[in-house]
Amino acid sequence: MYRYYSAADIFAFPGIEESLGLVYLEAQSCRLPVVACSDWGGGEAVIHNRTGLLSPATEPSAFTRDIDNLLSDKTLRNNFGKNGAEQIRRRHDLKQNYIFLEKKLQTLITPSSTIRPHRQ
Repeated sequence: MYRYYSAADIFAFPGIEESLGLVYLEAQSCRLPVVACSDWGGGEAVIHNRTGLLSPATEPSAFTRDIDNLLSDKTLRNNFGKNGAEQIRRRHDLKQNYIFLEKKLQTLITPSSTIRPHRQ
């Protein structure tokens, strides 16, 4: 998919009832500024006015206006694209997330929480 994302100037997807927003993360990873609705997955994955533009699903004209704004402002597109790629690499790096998870799990393991065999 990265080839398709990389060939585009923006990624515009309302994401109606999109729960996770993975497509937004993929697009941002390819330096694409995103236009999405704030109500669902887009609101979880896109940082408004930093990595893209978010608008309420109840305002389709705002969604259209956001697309127009990005298409007409190359500097804004480039800034959002750069910010999005940096955000993805900083917050969604698989190796870093595994390290974070491992550290959190280790804090849960204490000598008092280990399971001891039952003696009769």
